[in-house]
Amino acid sequence: MNDPPAPGSYVSGPSGLSDYAVSPLGMPAALLRDEVRVAFLGRTSTEDLQDPRQSMLRQLANCKAAIPDSWVIVAHFYDVESGRLALDNRGRGTDYERFDIPIPRAGGVSDLLKEAPAHTRAFDVVICEGISRVARRAFEGLSIERELERADVPLFASNEPITLSGSRAQRVLQRRINQSIAEYEVLNTLEQSWGGLCTHVRDGWNIGKPPHGYKAKVLPHPNPTKADKGKTKSRLEPDGRRAETVTQIFHWRYYDGLGCETIADLLNADLERYPPPTAPSKARTRGFWGKSSVHGITTNPKYTGYQVFNRRATKSRRGKVNEPYKWVWSPKPVHEPLVPKWMFDELTGRRTARRGSRADGTTNQHPQTNRTYLFRGGSSTAADAA
Repeated sequence: MNDPPAPGSYVSGPSGLSDYAVSPLGMPAALLRDEVRVAFLGRTSTEDLQDPRQSMLRQLANCKAAIPDSWVIVAHFYDVESGRLALDNRGRGTDYERFDIPIPRAGGVSDLLKEAPAHTRAFDVVICEGISRVARRAFEGLSIERELERADVPLFASNEPITLSGSRAQRVLQRRINQSIAEYEVLNTLEQSWGGLCTHVRDGWNIGKPPHGYKAKVLPHPNPTKADKGKTKSRLEPDGRRAETVTQIFHWRYYDGLGCETIADLLNADLERYPPPTAPSKARTRGFWGKSSVHGITTNPKYTGYQVFNRRATKSRRGKVNEPYKWVWSPKPVHEPLVPKWMFDELTGRRTARRGSRADGTTNQHPQTNRTYLFRGGSSTAADAA
C-alpha cells in the first residue's frame, strides 16, 4: 500500500470540476475559493414612487437568501433613481441619510464600476435582486454587465440560478430574456401612461400650472369612484386682469406690430394694470415683464381656447420645444379663448417666415461676419418685427 502524501505536498490529478467550469468560458477562479466576497447592487425608483428603505431591505434579504453559504456580502452599492437614466447620469444621488436606510452604503453603481477593475477591490462577484434593478433598459444593463465582465467580476441575480459550473450559454439566454421583459414592462407602462395623458387633454382637462391669464377651475373627477376619494381634475378659465393683459399683448403684437421687448416695456410701465407672470417657484419669479415672457405668451396655442399638450420635451430633450406636428390638440375649443385662432395662426406664420432674420434691417455687427445680404430681412415693416 502506498503511503499517504506528506502534509503540504503537491498531488496531481483531476480537479473534479466540470468541463464547462474549466473552459475559457467558465467562471473566474476566485469563485472556486472557500469564501467568496460579494458586493450587493441595489436600486429603487424615486422616493415618491417607492419607499426606498423598505425596498432596499427587501432586495438585500432576497440576495442573501440566494447566495451560497460560503459567500459573504462585504459591500453595499445602491441608488435611489430611475432605472431608465443613461449610464453617464447614474449614481449621482446625494443626501441618502434622509431615507433612513440601515445599510452601510459604499456608493452607487458608478462607484461600483470604478472599483471593479482595481486590484484592491473588496469583492469578487456582484449580486442584485433582479436584472431590472441594474437598469430598466437593455442597453444600459448590458453596458454595466460588460464593464464588470471586463474586470473579471460576474454579475448574478437572486431570481436567476447561481451555478459555478454548467453551460454559461443557458444563463446568458435567461439573462437576456429577463432584460427584454424589464425593458418591455417599462415601455409598455410609459405608452399606456402617454395614451392616458393624450386622452386627458383631448377631453379638455389641463395638465400642470395654468398659463398666465388663466386659472384652474377645479372639478370633481369624472370617475365616480375617484371622485368619492376626493380626486379632481381642472379646466382653464380666464383670470381677470391677467386675461385682459394677454389679449392686449396679442393686439399690440398683431395690430400695432410691436416687438416683444417694446411690449414688455409698456407692460412694466403699469404693473398694477398688467400683472406680471409668476414662476412655479418664488425664487424664479422676477416681478416684472421680460422679452422672453411676452414671447412665451404669443407662442402658446392654449390662448385660442384649445387644450394643447406636448409642446415641450420635458424629459427626452430637456425642455426644448417640439415640432408643431408633435403637439396634441383637443378636437375643439374647450375653454374660453383669449385670442382668436386665426390671429394666433397669422402671427405664427409671420414669425416662421422671418425666422433667422433681423427685424430692424441693420447689418450684423459680429466681427466674423464676412458678407452682408441686402434683402436678407425680407419685409422690414414693424408688423413683422420679431
